[in-house]
Amino acid sequence: MCWKAAALKWLRKASEQGYSPAQNQLAYAYEHGRGVPQDYAVAEKWYAAAAERGLPEAEHNIRVLRTFVQKLSRGMASQAETLTGTATQTPGKALTNSQ
Repeated sequence: MCWKAAALKWLRKASEQGYSPAQNQLAYAYEHGRGVPQDYAVAEKWYAAAAERGLPEAEHNIRVLRTFVQKLSRGMASQAETLTGTATQTPGKALTNSQ
């Protein structure tokens, strides 16, 4: 087992036992895909657990993550509208290729 896998194993064990600094670090690993698949939902779960235990860093990190995910979701929805042509257009302002 490589040292990263061993570290994650112990972080997970400590997190499951309620140690908030470990919960915060495990959340960071999931948020950024460090040694685990990137998963914002799992990151939010662990940040929330640490924040519930009063860890200020986790309270900050969960706010930042939620803001990022909201912006990401809005950006993806906007791209989907553009790609599918469902974005609203002002009459007479549609893009044309005529000159």
